[in-house]
Amino acid sequence: MRSLVSILVGAQVFCLLPERPCFAAAALDPASARVLMESNAPITTSPASIGTGSQDSLRLRMLLHGGLAVFSALRLPNGMYLDSKMLAGADTHPISIASAGMGLITLCVAHAMGWLPGAADSALATLDALSGSRPGFTPDRNASGYFRHFLAPATGANAWNSEYSTIDTDILICGALFCGRYFRDARITARAEALRRSIDFGAAIADPEGGRMFLAMRADGSGDSAALTSVYNEYMIAAWLARNADTAKTAPGARIWERYFADPGMLPHKEYAGIPVLTDNPSAFLSSFTHVFNYYLCHPYAQSQAYLSFHRNARQADSLWWRTSGGGEPFEWGLGAGATAEGYGVDRIGANPGRYVSPHIIAGFIPVHPDGAADLLAMLSAGKGVYPLPFAKGDTVLWRYSLADPAWKANEIEGVDFSTLVFGLAAAATNLGPGFFAAYNDFFRDAAGVLPQPGRRNGRRGSSGMSPVRKRNPAPKLIRGGRAFRADGKGLRKGLY
Repeated sequence: MRSLVSILVGAQVFCLLPERPCFAAAALDPASARVLMESNAPITTSPASIGTGSQDSLRLRMLLHGGLAVFSALRLPNGMYLDSKMLAGADTHPISIASAGMGLITLCVAHAMGWLPGAADSALATLDALSGSRPGFTPDRNASGYFRHFLAPATGANAWNSEYSTIDTDILICGALFCGRYFRDARITARAEALRRSIDFGAAIADPEGGRMFLAMRADGSGDSAALTSVYNEYMIAAWLARNADTAKTAPGARIWERYFADPGMLPHKEYAGIPVLTDNPSAFLSSFTHVFNYYLCHPYAQSQAYLSFHRNARQADSLWWRTSGGGEPFEWGLGAGATAEGYGVDRIGANPGRYVSPHIIAGFIPVHPDGAADLLAMLSAGKGVYPLPFAKGDTVLWRYSLADPAWKANEIEGVDFSTLVFGLAAAATNLGPGFFAAYNDFFRDAAGVLPQPGRRNGRRGSSGMSPVRKRNPAPKLIRGGRAFRADGKGLRKGLY
């Protein structure tokens, strides 16, 4: 996921905080080191028993199986998830709250695929750990309920001197609520809802009218004014949670949602080769993970044709940048985040000097670009970005590699970034299909599928629907069959990207 350092380049932000500090500078406590040495139960099937189907569908399913094996390896005995899994050497990273949120969703995927019958119990164990009910493990949280970005594996204490993070906590809550919707287990639903209610999401909204949100919070529950971000980016998830925590029209979440997010035409965008893409700064593009995260975690985004038009544009602009910037095969694209030769990196249009290909971004776009599945299979056949998993016999995944330095290999897989490989493969038509996420990320509808009326704070009443369109920016351009069109149907440019 995007580091706060990178936001200074790609958005209007006023802070300088590292996402992942050098581990050598801050060793884990002995108890946490012991936790990392303990084994964790893997998913219950082997790669050889994943079902039947065409050769291509089986290969995609095997890649999904490998992706779930990564999250099984990230999972600790106490139910929490590491920030990264090392591909060689001992695990040294602490717990990541965002990785835990993505991990909860992968439990649902593994269960739906028939590969983890005990997934509900695993989800309960994670939610119990998050609530602080496991002896000796108390997650560090601030007065408004936000979690530290990184936690010590054994104790839950602050690790890596990390911040109380809004977006990482929000991703965690999305994972918990997703489990509540999917498992339909009263115990999971109650724990997930209790966790949601324990957080003051409105506290993350710094300036509803100005479109500013806090990246980090202080211990007393207030926002850190030195760490701000502007709309649009993955903090749309923060606005959505705040919108549904207190739906009164005067509440901060409702105001920022209606002012900016209710209609993407009100958000800033930047054009690449005539293709408009949503951004938080008209002078720079965002990494593609931003759009992909919103697709899987923010229900209104994926249900709005206007947002989906911009989403397809983001996919097309990403692929086109690779073609126009020279080098690489047609299946090689994806501007994401994760391991680089220099450490942790975030790539975007015009800012990827190492030319790191991100298969997890290609996969993440599969619901709107099914040909991405063929790109992944071509990558697999070419032996590009192929990583056999040393901790899961027979399993293989696709992960980041460099066109500028073909000899480079990643030594770790970051859970929160890698998650979209799992989600995209799960959403493939030959696996669970794109409707899987739409069915279970609609957190604020009741069991009957009815959207309650707004007006009650922190209750079940809230709205995730889109308000009437109010255009401020030019109409988004729609992409159909490789050609770009305006909303009025007039073509803009030719060519397949």
